Amino acid sequence: MRAKQAFSLYCRKLSSGKTVWYYQTYDEDGLRTNGKSTGKSTKTAAREFCNALMTAGKLLPSTQIVIPTFKEFAVGWWDYEKCAYLKRLKARRAVSKGYGYIAADRLKNHIMPAFGSYKLDKISDVLIDDWLLSFQDKGLSAATANNSLRIFSVMLGEAYRRGLIKQNPCK
Repeated sequence: MRAKQAFSLYCRKLSSGKTVWYYQTYDEDGLRTNGKSTGKSTKTAAREFCNALMTAGKLLPSTQIVIPTFKEFAVGWWDYEKCAYLKRLKARRAVSKGYGYIAADRLKNHIMPAFGSYKLDKISDVLIDDWLLSFQDKGLSAATANNSLRIFSVMLGEAYRRGLIKQNPCK
């Protein structure tokens, strides 16, 4: 079986008549990436360009997603005019401003102090369970804990929808 090369080259003729060489690589799953222009008009120059990129470690584009902390992720959440989640929700049904105010209050008073410093992908179901038990220790009601969990679950569900986490730990 023949081993795959790090990149492959192909040329395209532009409408101006100029020939430009492009390269393709393979991602971590072994699938071809989109072609990228080398800006070179000869195959030899294009190969040298790709070899230089490979030597510098820049041949493959970075596919890592930067995971924000919960505090960074929560900026602008529950603001009735700015929150993207509320905007999508308002497009489908009526949403009162009170819903946003109450959710913002739960976020500020209960969720942010507990999870603000955690990266989104480090928030686990065990941390959430410990947090829920802390409501009783503080003398707060089960309703407060459950309502805060519901708000937190909506936010982590949105993080999952955006591809920032692999699953919603509130589920």
